Amino acid sequence: MKKKILVVDDEPDVVDIVKVTLESEGYKVFPATGGQQALEIALREPLDMAILDVAMPGMDGFELCRQLKENESTKHMPVLFLTVKEALAYRLTGLFLGAYTYLTKPFDSEKLLEKVKLCFSKGIERNFE
Repeated sequence: MKKKILVVDDEPDVVDIVKVTLESEGYKVFPATGGQQALEIALREPLDMAILDVAMPGMDGFELCRQLKENESTKHMPVLFLTVKEALAYRLTGLFLGAYTYLTKPFDSEKLLEKVKLCFSKGIERNFE
């Protein structure tokens, strides 16, 4: 059965690139361009992972992660942040909120796939660089 991944970014081009990258490896992608839309999808669909941008209008990625981790049905789902926010404070906030790993944009598609595959092969194990 295909692993289901939620991809959230307010830039549709980024969502499309990540979607194509993941689908090329056999993952089923649920795209969203905002935090509220993503939360609705996550509460409706049984997902295996979420890839979140941090900086989004309305509900940002950190708030979305917090809500996912507080919800019984989504709290065990690994979260990977994919964002331009590269300062240590952002990385630590992601870790504090329970994220699995944190990648910065621009990103390498192979690196993203490596992180996703590691998560699924090893289970949830935090992996911050």
